[in-house]
Amino acid sequence: MLIAGISETAGPMHRVFQTRPAEYGMAPNTLIDPGHMHWGFGTNGEPITLDAMRVPPPRKGETMQGWFSRYGVQIFEHFRHIRVAVDPFDENSDRQHLIGGILDMTVVSRRSVSITRLHRWPDKVGEKIDPVRQPSKMFEAA
Repeated sequence: MLIAGISETAGPMHRVFQTRPAEYGMAPNTLIDPGHMHWGFGTNGEPITLDAMRVPPPRKGETMQGWFSRYGVQIFEHFRHIRVAVDPFDENSDRQHLIGGILDMTVVSRRSVSITRLHRWPDKVGEKIDPVRQPSKMFEAA
């Protein structure tokens, strides 16, 4: 499971909850820092820039929460359209679209925790993610 976030003090970061057997070089059931950001956000290795996603940087004085509220869906929609290895540890792994379902923004402060639903894609549990699926097509098939 991938946990990605942006800390106002530490910047962008991600962690992976590792559930693989120890033979993959990491202890099972541990939280690890997998390294480069492109790995965790699910890209094909191409450079990641805000310009490529057509997203402006945060305005002076703008909180990460405010900025992500405005651009989070656009950022994750960019990654949703990229086919990535299902198993990043296996270079022969099948490549699929992996971003889908729901996008929640969780803000943890010293005083509170809040969760805001930013977007729900029309994906179906048990089916491969299709980044061009239209909600109307989903309901016609039902």
